Amino acid sequence: MKLDFDQQRLLNLMKDFHLLTGIRIVLFDDEYQQLLSWPEHDCAFCECMKQHPTAKEFCNQSDILSFSESKKSKNLMIYHCHAGLIEATMPLIFNHVVIGYLMFGQISDVESELALQQLITTSLEKYDIDTDTIHQYLSQDDAYTAYFSRIAHNLMESAAIYYGDAAQYTHEVYH
Repeated sequence: MKLDFDQQRLLNLMKDFHLLTGIRIVLFDDEYQQLLSWPEHDCAFCECMKQHPTAKEFCNQSDILSFSESKKSKNLMIYHCHAGLIEATMPLIFNHVVIGYLMFGQISDVESELALQQLITTSLEKYDIDTDTIHQYLSQDDAYTAYFSRIAHNLMESAAIYYGDAAQYTHEVYH
Protein backbone atom coordinates (compact mmCIF):
# COMPACT_ATOMS: atom_id res chain seq x y z
CA MET A 1 0.00 0.00 0.00
CA LYS A 2 1.33 3.43 -0.88
CA LEU A 3 0.67 6.39 1.38
CA ASP A 4 0.04 9.61 -0.46
CA PHE A 5 0.43 12.66 1.76
CA ASP A 6 1.61 16.27 1.75
CA GLN A 7 5.22 15.65 2.74
CA GLN A 8 6.11 19.28 3.49
CA ARG A 9 3.02 19.83 5.62
CA LEU A 10 3.64 16.65 7.60
CA LEU A 11 7.33 17.47 8.01
CA ASN A 12 6.39 20.89 9.39
CA LEU A 13 4.04 19.24 11.90
CA MET A 14 6.79 16.80 12.89
CA LYS A 15 9.23 19.68 13.44
CA ASP A 16 6.68 21.52 15.59
CA PHE A 17 5.99 18.37 17.60
CA HIS A 18 9.72 17.83 18.17
CA LEU A 19 10.28 21.47 19.10
CA LEU A 20 7.46 21.27 21.64
CA THR A 21 8.31 17.88 23.15
CA GLY A 22 11.91 16.99 22.24
CA ILE A 23 10.55 13.66 20.99
CA ARG A 24 11.49 12.19 17.61
CA ILE A 25 8.62 11.20 15.33
CA VAL A 26 8.80 8.81 12.37
CA LEU A 27 6.23 7.83 9.73
CA PHE A 28 6.37 4.23 8.41
CA ASP A 29 4.29 2.58 5.72
CA ASP A 30 2.41 -0.67 6.30
CA GLU A 31 5.52 -2.65 5.30
CA TYR A 32 7.60 -0.96 8.02
CA GLN A 33 9.56 1.22 5.60
CA GLN A 34 10.48 4.62 6.98
CA LEU A 35 8.96 7.41 4.90
CA LEU A 36 9.61 10.57 6.89
CA SER A 37 11.06 11.58 10.25
CA TRP A 38 12.11 14.50 12.39
CA PRO A 39 14.83 14.75 13.42
CA GLU A 40 16.01 12.88 10.36
CA HIS A 41 18.41 10.65 12.28
CA ASP A 42 18.23 8.59 15.45
CA CYS A 43 19.75 10.04 18.60
CA ALA A 44 23.51 9.49 19.05
CA PHE A 45 22.97 6.58 21.45
CA CYS A 46 20.66 4.71 19.06
CA GLU A 47 22.97 5.37 16.11
CA CYS A 48 25.83 3.90 18.15
CA MET A 49 23.75 0.86 19.08
CA LYS A 50 22.71 0.29 15.46
CA GLN A 51 26.35 0.13 14.38
CA HIS A 52 26.65 -3.12 16.33
CA PRO A 53 25.03 -5.97 14.31
CA THR A 54 23.43 -7.75 17.28
CA ALA A 55 22.13 -4.54 18.84
CA LYS A 56 20.78 -3.42 15.45
CA GLU A 57 18.91 -6.72 15.10
CA PHE A 58 17.35 -6.24 18.54
CA CYS A 59 16.34 -2.69 17.51
CA ASN A 60 14.69 -4.03 14.36
CA GLN A 61 12.91 -6.80 16.29
CA SER A 62 11.70 -4.28 18.86
CA ASP A 63 10.27 -2.07 16.10
CA ILE A 64 8.57 -4.97 14.32
CA LEU A 65 7.04 -6.21 17.57
CA SER A 66 5.69 -2.72 18.28
CA PHE A 67 4.16 -2.51 14.79
CA SER A 68 2.57 -5.93 15.21
CA GLU A 69 1.19 -5.22 18.69
CA SER A 70 -0.17 -1.78 17.75
CA LYS A 71 -1.77 -3.26 14.63
CA LYS A 72 -3.39 -5.99 16.71
CA SER A 73 -4.71 -3.58 19.35
CA LYS A 74 -5.38 -0.73 16.89
CA ASN A 75 -4.11 1.60 19.63
CA LEU A 76 -1.08 3.54 20.69
CA MET A 77 1.46 1.17 22.20
CA ILE A 78 4.01 2.60 24.64
CA TYR A 79 6.90 0.35 25.57
CA HIS A 80 10.55 0.13 26.60
CA CYS A 81 12.83 -0.94 23.77
CA HIS A 82 15.57 -3.53 24.33
CA ALA A 83 17.96 -0.73 25.38
CA GLY A 84 15.56 0.63 28.00
CA LEU A 85 14.32 3.73 26.19
CA ILE A 86 10.67 4.58 25.79
CA GLU A 87 9.08 4.49 22.37
CA ALA A 88 5.50 4.52 21.21
CA THR A 89 3.89 3.20 18.06
CA MET A 90 0.48 4.19 16.73
CA PRO A 91 -1.17 2.50 13.75
CA LEU A 92 -2.66 4.72 11.05
CA ILE A 93 -6.00 3.20 10.10
CA PHE A 94 -8.15 3.81 7.02
CA ASN A 95 -11.36 1.81 6.42
CA HIS A 96 -10.40 -0.58 9.23
CA VAL A 97 -7.05 -1.33 7.56
CA VAL A 98 -3.66 -0.33 8.96
CA ILE A 99 -1.99 1.77 6.27
CA GLY A 100 1.06 2.87 8.23
CA TYR A 101 2.50 3.71 11.62
CA LEU A 102 3.77 6.65 13.58
CA MET A 103 6.62 5.95 15.96
CA PHE A 104 7.63 8.37 18.68
CA GLY A 105 10.52 8.01 20.93
CA GLN A 106 13.99 7.66 22.12
CA ILE A 107 13.26 9.20 25.48
CA SER A 108 13.84 8.04 29.01
CA ASP A 109 11.68 7.78 32.10
CA VAL A 110 14.53 7.58 34.59
CA GLU A 111 14.52 10.08 37.41
CA SER A 112 18.08 11.43 37.25
CA GLU A 113 21.04 11.89 34.96
CA LEU A 114 22.94 9.35 37.05
CA ALA A 115 20.21 6.75 36.48
CA LEU A 116 20.24 7.61 32.77
CA GLN A 117 24.01 7.17 32.68
CA GLN A 118 23.61 3.73 34.27
CA LEU A 119 20.89 2.74 31.79
CA ILE A 120 23.06 3.73 28.84
CA THR A 121 26.18 2.10 30.30
CA THR A 122 24.33 -1.17 30.89
CA SER A 123 22.98 -1.17 27.33
CA LEU A 124 26.39 -0.47 25.82
CA GLU A 125 28.12 -3.10 27.95
CA LYS A 126 25.57 -5.71 26.91
CA TYR A 127 26.99 -5.47 23.37
CA ASP A 128 30.64 -4.83 24.35
CA ILE A 129 30.43 -1.26 23.06
CA ASP A 130 32.92 1.26 24.48
CA THR A 131 31.45 3.17 27.43
CA ASP A 132 34.27 5.74 27.70
CA THR A 133 32.37 8.22 25.54
CA ILE A 134 29.08 7.95 27.42
CA HIS A 135 29.01 11.71 28.00
CA GLN A 136 28.27 12.29 24.31
CA TYR A 137 25.03 10.32 24.61
CA LEU A 138 23.95 12.35 27.63
CA SER A 139 24.80 15.78 26.25
CA GLN A 140 23.84 15.60 22.58
CA ASP A 141 20.19 14.68 22.83
CA ASP A 142 17.68 16.74 24.73
CA ALA A 143 15.18 13.90 24.32
CA TYR A 144 17.15 11.88 26.86
CA THR A 145 16.69 14.48 29.54
CA ALA A 146 12.97 14.83 28.92
CA TYR A 147 11.03 12.86 31.52
CA PHE A 148 8.20 10.82 30.08
CA SER A 149 4.87 12.14 31.26
CA ARG A 150 1.17 11.85 30.68
CA ILE A 151 1.38 15.08 28.68
CA ALA A 152 3.82 13.49 26.21
CA HIS A 153 1.53 10.46 25.93
CA ASN A 154 -1.47 12.68 25.18
CA LEU A 155 0.51 14.69 22.64
CA MET A 156 1.68 11.53 20.89
CA GLU A 157 -1.83 10.13 20.81
CA SER A 158 -3.29 13.43 19.53
CA ALA A 159 -0.65 13.67 16.81
CA ALA A 160 -1.26 10.07 15.74
CA ILE A 161 -5.00 10.64 15.58
CA TYR A 162 -4.47 13.82 13.57
CA TYR A 163 -2.05 12.13 11.16
CA GLY A 164 -4.41 9.17 10.87
CA ASP A 165 -7.32 11.46 10.01
CA ALA A 166 -5.13 13.34 7.51
CA ALA A 167 -4.08 10.05 5.90
CA GLN A 168 -7.74 9.12 5.53
CA TYR A 169 -8.23 11.98 3.07
CA THR A 170 -5.08 11.43 1.03
CA HIS A 171 -4.77 7.62 1.02
CA GLU A 172 -4.39 5.81 -2.26
CA VAL A 173 -4.02 2.08 -2.78
CA TYR A 174 -1.88 0.71 -5.61
CA HIS A 175 -2.06 -2.96 -6.54
